[in-house]
Amino acid sequence: MPAYAHDPFAEDPHPIDLVQALAAGRSWPFDRVAPDRIDLAVQGAWRLYSMGLEWRAREGALRLLLTFDLAAPRRRAAQLELARAVNMANDHCWGGAFVVWPEHDVMAFRAALALAVDEPPARGRLEDMIGAAVDACERFVPAFELAAQGRAGAEAALEIVISDPYGRA
Repeated sequence: MPAYAHDPFAEDPHPIDLVQALAAGRSWPFDRVAPDRIDLAVQGAWRLYSMGLEWRAREGALRLLLTFDLAAPRRRAAQLELARAVNMANDHCWGGAFVVWPEHDVMAFRAALALAVDEPPARGRLEDMIGAAVDACERFVPAFELAAQGRAGAEAALEIVISDPYGRA
């Protein structure tokens, strides 16, 4: 056990210890990079997501960065549609936001969980934060792909993923 490992069942558990216990319980591969940082691999329906979580004690915040590959469009029109799709998707995300890093062919979802100085992190809140990030990506990745590939404009791509289903299967 590394020297910086904490007891996840202690009265005042370290947030990264709780995330590590959650990852181990779900059989997600993880790497405890530092005392205040962990990297995970989370398999979604559309792709494998790389997730990094970092505890910032001074700010009292747990930062989450979930990245996934998305080939950056080369045509200017597709770049603009992808940017518009990201902006429209962010209007539907209350707990975080998408960003595009075209130079690396990567997109990311960023979020933070603020905790009071004397507030121990609740496992349920951490699970909710991670689940919401994965759910947002699972919901919007198809729209981003359509826009990036030039197969649909931003409005049409987002309409597919935000419209409510109706009827019976």
